[in-house]
Amino acid sequence: KPYDTSAGIPFLIRYPGIIPAGKVVETAYSSVDFAPTILSMMGVMDADVDFQGVDGSEELLNSELFSYNEEKIIISLDSGKTPIWAMAQLGNFKLVFSKGDIPWLYDLRRDPDEIYNYIDSYQHRKIQKKLQAALIDALAKYDIPLLWYSSSIYIDKPSCVDKRDVLPLSNGRLGQCSDIGSKINVQKCDNQAKIRLHCPVACKSCCSDTDGMIIVDEKVFNSCAAVKAHCDIPKVESFCPVTCNKC
Repeated sequence: KPYDTSAGIPFLIRYPGIIPAGKVVETAYSSVDFAPTILSMMGVMDADVDFQGVDGSEELLNSELFSYNEEKIIISLDSGKTPIWAMAQLGNFKLVFSKGDIPWLYDLRRDPDEIYNYIDSYQHRKIQKKLQAALIDALAKYDIPLLWYSSSIYIDKPSCVDKRDVLPLSNGRLGQCSDIGSKINVQKCDNQAKIRLHCPVACKSCCSDTDGMIIVDEKVFNSCAAVKAHCDIPKVESFCPVTCNKC
């Protein structure tokens, strides 16, 4: 999972006389970095091998007892049988693209439990764009499996998004936006403003194209006009309801 409890795994290494005892490296590395780093420390140099990871041996071998590269972006990915996410992380910030959800931006300093999505935060706009660019580049460069299992991926949050928590029903029943039209009568959308605000997509009360990017069939589209030919894909339809004539 892309959460810090599973992604933030400590790595211990002992190399007497080479790596200073007690050295602490706070720079985040990924598992794909281990091979080029360890081979480099062993003096194994093979120009014919194209590693996806980076060689971190210089940081391990220098004389500094504490080291932290605050500009290093690491890329993590779901390596299961049906991968559903990929992530870019820079320090305390993490951006996650996934198969079935909007992009999530975590700020571990403000939210160490990774509960809140800062994708709408103006204060986080700069770091969001930086991580977006890095993750888009990595998806193509490393042919990350998420692209194999998802024909469409939100890069930016759609203008119209249903909330995922429990619906505020007046009769005491519990429900979710996905229940509208089945367990919950669709007429409640017309009768209750709070439900329309909670479930703008399910209630079809939001009609606004998204000013942002979306990936379709491994290609990045920067506008609804550019992706119009793919309106038969549900995510494109929800990303560009006006362009796709769904309003």
